Amino acid sequence: MRTFGNNKTVIMATALAAAALTGCQTTPNNSFSSWRATSLEQARFNMLTTLNVPISDVQQRSRNNGQVLDEDWWLGCGDGQIHIEHVPVSWFNTATVSTLKDKHAFTKSTLNSASEGSTLKDITSIETVTSNRIGYYADLVNLDGQSCQVGKFGIRAKEDLTFDNDRGTVDTYVEVNYCGNNRLDMATLTSNLKLAKNDEEYISSLTDHQLEQCPSVFQEASPASPLDQSRRADLTIIWPGTYSGNQTLNVLYNDVAGKFSVVLSETNNCDGHYEADSPETPLKARWWMSCSNGSSAKGYFYPETSKSLLGKGQDEKGVKILLGIELNTGA
Repeated sequence: MRTFGNNKTVIMATALAAAALTGCQTTPNNSFSSWRATSLEQARFNMLTTLNVPISDVQQRSRNNGQVLDEDWWLGCGDGQIHIEHVPVSWFNTATVSTLKDKHAFTKSTLNSASEGSTLKDITSIETVTSNRIGYYADLVNLDGQSCQVGKFGIRAKEDLTFDNDRGTVDTYVEVNYCGNNRLDMATLTSNLKLAKNDEEYISSLTDHQLEQCPSVFQEASPASPLDQSRRADLTIIWPGTYSGNQTLNVLYNDVAGKFSVVLSETNNCDGHYEADSPETPLKARWWMSCSNGSSAKGYFYPETSKSLLGKGQDEKGVKILLGIELNTGA
């Protein structure tokens, strides 16, 4: 997954773009709808019958005038994510299919987004005779010895042919990033993943499953000196499935800590605080938030300038959160 951004907003996008589609299309419109949390009953794909690890959250959005349907599955309360891009009335072009078949392309794109010095082990090819399932998965090992499971592959999820020139090729792109203690059964995932509506076992199993309940990641503020200073700040927050937008807030702080409050909806307010390790670097800090709807989040602030901060973190389910803060001059 690649990240594009500036000091005000950050947008997440996968390596495969809508330009990789072919077939019958409307005029492209690259606008994104907001990510929305959805129920297992409304999920597009049959993860319940293909995954051997707990599911924490499911989110959906559409883009390109509904030509591309995205679905994110968050696993094990922060252990990982499976990102899916599905085209309901089209399919991916031959160039994209060739890229998915290319082991070198898989290796390069995976290592480019990994920490420096990481290596891939046990690279496994996925390809059926009809090429309706193609790609690779592997173990990604960093310099500290941590091993994660990664995968990039395509499948044909639709059972029907949509146009005369439709040959039943790949219409769905899947990207896996998982670092849980219990290994993900990649062979089953890559072999059995399909649209939920085409899986009778999935439909019948819905009554026996629910999303995993994740513990709070909020940490109470440490005892510290009084927060005797105040400063206004402009906040941009991208919390998929919860909130995406801008607001002005008031930060109370001292030389190593601070607190703030944000309003995410009429019924959901969050109280947050941050703590720096040293007065010499007061803007390089850890942060936490606790919200009235029961959700929580934690992460780090990374100063970009003396008044511009980028905050990265995740909520209790593992959903990635981005914060952009512009500190106003003066009080």
